[in-house]
Formats: sequence, structure tokens, C-alpha cells
Amino acid sequence: MATSPLPASATRQACPASDGTSFIWNTENSTKAKAIYAQGEWQINDIWALTLGVRWAEDDKQGFENLYLYREEALTPENLFAFNVATGALNPDGTPTDAVPIRFRGIPFSQSIYRAVVNKFDEVTWRVNVDWTPDGNTLVYLSATTGYRAGGFNLGYFSATPTYDPEDILAYELGYKGQMLDGTLQLNASLYHYTYENVHLQFNGNSFLGPSTVVRGHPEAVNQGFELEALWLPTDSLTIGGNFSYTDATYTDELIDPETGVAGIIDVNNPAAPESLYAPTERLNTTNGRVLQRIPEIKWAAYASHRWEVASGTIDWLTSVSWTDEISFGLTDSPLETAEAWSRIDTRVTWTSLDGRLEISGFVNNITNEIGIRNMDEEGEAQNYLHSVVPTLPRLGGVEFRYRFGAY
Repeated sequence: MATSPLPASATRQACPASDGTSFIWNTENSTKAKAIYAQGEWQINDIWALTLGVRWAEDDKQGFENLYLYREEALTPENLFAFNVATGALNPDGTPTDAVPIRFRGIPFSQSIYRAVVNKFDEVTWRVNVDWTPDGNTLVYLSATTGYRAGGFNLGYFSATPTYDPEDILAYELGYKGQMLDGTLQLNASLYHYTYENVHLQFNGNSFLGPSTVVRGHPEAVNQGFELEALWLPTDSLTIGGNFSYTDATYTDELIDPETGVAGIIDVNNPAAPESLYAPTERLNTTNGRVLQRIPEIKWAAYASHRWEVASGTIDWLTSVSWTDEISFGLTDSPLETAEAWSRIDTRVTWTSLDGRLEISGFVNNITNEIGIRNMDEEGEAQNYLHSVVPTLPRLGGVEFRYRFGAY
């Protein structure tokens, strides 16, 4: 099939083919995006300022699915034997003829299927921000902002729901930025509340070819919390910094299955409720009040850096420590889909020559050799409930040399 050159925003995926390939798929997804935006600031007086912005965006998306599928329709043993005799693959006594391939399941069947999908998404978003600066070292701001992520297509397996709608957000934020102690201490803080509508999530779905993966929208979720950040220079050679965040991210509505109209989801990856023993209604889980995936409740980090001036140049010593709370990778908050909290300590010492061209560093990352989980995939009963994870890196130490040639 001839296709036109893809635009810069297009993506194409295809599976490899070999002599034994029985399923070949090819998808193409292209987007033409355009937007018009305007923003203006009104300095009301010396301490108050108002910023207003508006944006119109349009995403024109096109995609196609093309696949070739080969399989053999199963026959009873008696009919299968008669079929192979009739085609000349077997003699009446059951011995092979080597004239044509023997069919071990039944009648060969192939499909070549094509489907094109198009959709256009457009939305108007806006921003309102008020700044209060009572002095040259203090900024307090309050903002309200909307945004959206365009919808798309469920390509690859001819899903029963080929498209999904955009995701929208309304974000409120109250923040502070200030300098203290004669400019040696910088403090930043923010309190935020984000409301998402039609949150894009990936699920197992159905197609006329069998199971498939689909993106569906969860009606609503709220992400709220606060963040703190500090940077302190107690001396000319010592720098101390850190940050802390608390996040309360939960789904605030119930997911409705578009195919059945039933509220909630079925956790097919739960070994305590296998599909072979429990009915779908017995495996149903609510989503309202569940934690959003991949968002830890608490995170913090701290670091300190010290510089020594020596005859041959400078020596910098940087040490950092961080901690990440437990993370849920599933919609049902199952302990089997939850990664434990983990921490990390790194240190690095760097010598830099007087001319700044040569650097020699020694470092040790993850000094305590504590392993966390960055990502997790779960499988169902057919794969014996296999859980696979992507771990963080173990302890790693080394020496680095860097030399800068010419201008830098």
C-alpha cells in the first residue's frame, strides 16, 4: 500500500515479519496542531499586577490500522483427518504424502483488514494570575489556569472504542517566593489544587480479534498538596538546599465501563480472585477514592555543597539524600501493585584546575545500596500473575575525567 510522507508530528509502528509470522500489524498516527494565544500584564500599582492570557488550540489527528492475520479454524479429529486426506496431505492409512503441508488444527483462514480513523480536537484555555510584591524581596501570587491534552486513537488491535476524548485540567495555585537574611536565604512555597476531567488511563479492552489495550477516560480526579523549597548560603563556600512535597491525589468519581455500563473496574491481575473461579461481579472494584498511580504522597531531598580554594584550583564536595514514599501502580491500591518507600544517598568530590579546563571527580551513588521500584507491569491468570518491575540503580562508584578544549 502506498502512503504519503508523514508529517513531522507523525508516528508509525509496525511489527517484524518472518517465515513463521502469523500476525502482522502496521499503524500510523499523524497530528497537525495549530494555536493562537495572547497574554497581557497590567501593573496596577507598585505592589499589585494582573496577568491575563487566553489560548485557542486545535489538533487535527489522522490514523490507520492495517493488519494481516493467519490462523486455522479448528476441526474435530475425524474431520481434520478427512480434510488432510482430501487435500492430499495424508494417505488413507494416515501416512504423510509430502505433497502438501499437513494441517494440524483445521481449515486455513486469513484476514487482511484496514481501518482509517480521523478526529479533530479544539479547545479554548485561559490563565489569570495576580502578583503581590510588597517589597523587592517578596512575591506572593495567586493563579487559576486551564489546560487540555488532546484525545487520540486506540490503534493496533481494532479496538471496539477506536478513539478517546481530550483530558482537561483546572489548576489553582497560591505561591510565595522570598529572600531573607540579606539575600543569603531563598524560600519558595506553593499550595495547589488541580481538578482533572477525563483522565487518560490504559486498560485491557476487547476487539473482534480478542483482547486489546485501550485508553479510556476516568471522569474526574483531584491532585492537591503543597511544595517547599529552600536554598541557603551561610558562608561564601557552603551551600545548603532542600525541597519537600506532599501530594493528595485521588479519583473523585466512579469509572463507568462503556461496553457494559457497569460502575467500577475488574482487576484481572489479582491472584486472590482468578477469572476461572470468580464471576465478573465478584471481581468488581470501585475507583472513587483510590490513589492516582505513580504519585508518591511524600517526597523530600536535601543537599550540601562545600568549596575549598587550594593552590592548584578548587575542590567541591557535594552530598545529597532523598526519600520517596510508596507508590501505587494499579487502580485498586492492591499491596501487590504497590512499591515500598525508598531512599538514596549520593556523594561526589570534584577537583577543578585553576584555568577551569581539567576536572577530576570521584563519586559514589546510592551509598546504602537501597533498591526502589521505578515502574511495574502486572499480568493476569494466563501469565500466572507475573509481576515485572524496573528497579532503581544499585550502588555505583567511579572516577570521571573531563578536559575542555578551546573556548568554553
